[in-house]
Amino acid sequence: MREKNKTSQNTDQQQMRTLRKLFVALGMAFPLASASSAESHLKPDEFVMFLPDIAYQNDNGDILAGIQTWVYEKEKRRGLTHILALFLGIDMSALTAAERRQLYARTQLFRVDSERGKEVFVQDEDNYIHKMPKTASNGRSHILAPVKLDNKQSIKRLYFYPANIGKTNNADIAVAIYAPPTGLSVISDIDDTIKHSFVVDKRQLLINTFLNDFTAIDQMANFYREININNDVAYHYVSSSPIQLFPVLHEFMIENNYPLGTMHLREATRWSDIVPLLKASRTHKIRSIERLLRAYPKRKFLLIGDSVENDPAIYADLGHRFPDQIYGIIIRHATPKKSYIEIERHLNGLDRKTWIIASSVDDMRNFFKDLQSANKIKQ
Repeated sequence: MREKNKTSQNTDQQQMRTLRKLFVALGMAFPLASASSAESHLKPDEFVMFLPDIAYQNDNGDILAGIQTWVYEKEKRRGLTHILALFLGIDMSALTAAERRQLYARTQLFRVDSERGKEVFVQDEDNYIHKMPKTASNGRSHILAPVKLDNKQSIKRLYFYPANIGKTNNADIAVAIYAPPTGLSVISDIDDTIKHSFVVDKRQLLINTFLNDFTAIDQMANFYREININNDVAYHYVSSSPIQLFPVLHEFMIENNYPLGTMHLREATRWSDIVPLLKASRTHKIRSIERLLRAYPKRKFLLIGDSVENDPAIYADLGHRFPDQIYGIIIRHATPKKSYIEIERHLNGLDRKTWIIASSVDDMRNFFKDLQSANKIKQ
């Protein structure tokens, strides 16, 4: 079995090396974030994207809201899309008009210049204006903004509105989701956990990402909503998908009625990094989840992932290092060729009652009911 896995990993690496060679040959493996300007004010042709982040109460009782932004300017660069299509074996001339539009739309945010040195101002619901640090070379900026909150015992969405001098019309609204110090949080993967992606085959993953309609895992949205029957559960989606896919992932979650939550996606400033190496994916997930655990040291966390790549090993490691916070682990068995024994070897050493390798959503439901019966969570 290990030899088969090694062969599969080698195939994935060969596919990614081929894609990288294509981009390098055309000078396209350099960072997307290369634009810089002496003008710190936003321009009309620049876009501002905000990613939903966390808000929490610190040790001093203050409420801090995370605001994450990305400033970029769209470019055409249709050649990049054609190179990707060539790698995937897609005949562009055989695509329907609707399929071509979807392919160009899905790749648009990979055909941008990220803007360095831009100042972004946001205004909270109390009309206080927060100045964010100037954007870095990748167009990104992040701030923990102090805010006032009367009710600190309930989950609440906090909104921040663009308030720039010379502001662009291409800015959406920033959201930070506050969760109180105690309660239950769900940390969920996305690919092959709540959405069919076929991560095990990198070429098929790219086809599903850029060309096919996103399809939800049957019954998972219902299960997630059942967990939140009292509207007191916080959701955090941690994925190796790049931040460029945030708009379409957000739309997917709304269309399929998944509970909305914070989104922790991977930085990908090079075309050659569209699909991460296994180590990069693991590092991103571990750092993102550790940040959540440290922001909410008294909350309990239910980790939900799948058996395709890193989740069993990552979740087991976190379970050993944060035993008082990890409430339970659910691994969706999404790899028929991978045996339960192979997956279990990562989870062995944890309390057997705190994890499950689930072959169905009903398995997940029954496991969660048993967890609730054995472990009451202080609200």
